[in-house]
Amino acid sequence: MGSSSTSARRSLALPVSDTTVRLQLPFRHRTRRGLDVANIQTITVVFTDLVDSTATAESLGPDAAEELRQTHFRLLRSAVAATGGTEVKNLGDGLVVTYSSPSRALVGAVGMQQAIEHYNRSGSQPLSVRIGASAGEAVEEDGDYFGDPVTEAARLCAPPLVDRSWRRTSCGCCSVGTPPRPFAK
Repeated sequence: MGSSSTSARRSLALPVSDTTVRLQLPFRHRTRRGLDVANIQTITVVFTDLVDSTATAESLGPDAAEELRQTHFRLLRSAVAATGGTEVKNLGDGLVVTYSSPSRALVGAVGMQQAIEHYNRSGSQPLSVRIGASAGEAVEEDGDYFGDPVTEAARLCAPPLVDRSWRRTSCGCCSVGTPPRPFAK
């Protein structure tokens, strides 16, 4: 690899029997002494986002908005606990959760969807949640995770620039709750 390269990736050559395997590793997986593999884990990361939380808080007022936010977290955490997920952190209006496998994460995301949908049938203020998930290798540092699956799950959960479809399951993201009104033609 040339010294003038601006790439954020480094190569690592590993001898395996009579063959050398070349891996491309993100730069952040390296330390000054070489590859830091002790903290690399294969995980599935799930991000959630309470849709329009700021606008909802402004319209409801601080006390009612906080009650709704806590209800949202109670519903999500119940689904996470029931499906073997681990809450990594609270983002204020969403969660970062890890699972040991993509199938567990999918079951967890469906559980979150079902909990929100069940609440919306009887709740006076409907909730809408976006969920993004991605699997891969990530670096664990002090209980937090960094790496491609974290970045990808966050991006899949983020609101699109133009939200023309309510469910975008083909790209790994799904929305739950009251669908937005269609655009005027």
